[in-house]
Amino acid sequence: MKLSPEQVLTICKGDPEIAAFVQSLLDMNEKQAERIQQLETRVHELERQVALQSHNSSNPPSSDGLRKPTSLRTPGGKKGAPKGHPGTTLHLVADPDHIIVCE
Repeated sequence: MKLSPEQVLTICKGDPEIAAFVQSLLDMNEKQAERIQQLETRVHELERQVALQSHNSSNPPSSDGLRKPTSLRTPGGKKGAPKGHPGTTLHLVADPDHIIVCE
């Protein structure tokens, strides 16, 4: 809302000190509104840039960062061997071929 100096003086009941103060507040408010608009535009642009990955832009895959992309597939089942599967284990022998002493 833009008020002329005469309107501000009328609202402030003819007191020029209060009118000047109110006018300075209105000017400051207008400058802050412009700055907020600039910052919102910049944030929007930066968020757009961050959202770009190698699969939806011309960026190389090395620019994607260290995080792996999330898979759209749901996990199929339990990992590992099926239940009842006969497992194998390498057993210790009584007479080893080589002995390595670690200190």
